Amino acid sequence: MSELLWLWVSKQNYWGEEVRRWQGRLLWATPRGWAIEAFFEGPAVTAGGLTFRPGDRLIEFYYRQRWYNLFAVYDGPRGRLKGWYINIASPTQRRGNLLLYRDWELDLVFLRDGRLALLDEEAFAALPLSPAQRLRAQQALQEVRARLQRGPCKPLASVLQ
Repeated sequence: MSELLWLWVSKQNYWGEEVRRWQGRLLWATPRGWAIEAFFEGPAVTAGGLTFRPGDRLIEFYYRQRWYNLFAVYDGPRGRLKGWYINIASPTQRRGNLLLYRDWELDLVFLRDGRLALLDEEAFAALPLSPAQRLRAQQALQEVRARLQRGPCKPLASVLQ
């Protein structure tokens, strides 16, 4: 495959320090953002009822102007959709073959059965965000909830609209 089809993702904390980096295959790019395919590495971890296991397939959506990104989490490389994991974060920037975003700690999990779980509210509350940034985060959370509650298959069709 061409080198241009692979991107690195840099998850940074609020202060711009990289906390995690991984590679994914670019599926598509639009003026609004990017979709990549990546595979979960590391030990199994459960968040909000959604378990990430080594080898789980992730289709990740990053946006230039939205204050979140979202991951569709599949059971293994060809398995069924387990749920969605959403990071409330700064809009994503692309620098060459690097996508980077600043994570604001607040996360939302949407399971296939329709359950929603809001995670890390205390960590979000502890960040030194301005009132305008807090408002953007709350608006992003409302937008994501509205998109996800349209139905289990609709988010994928609407994520890059």
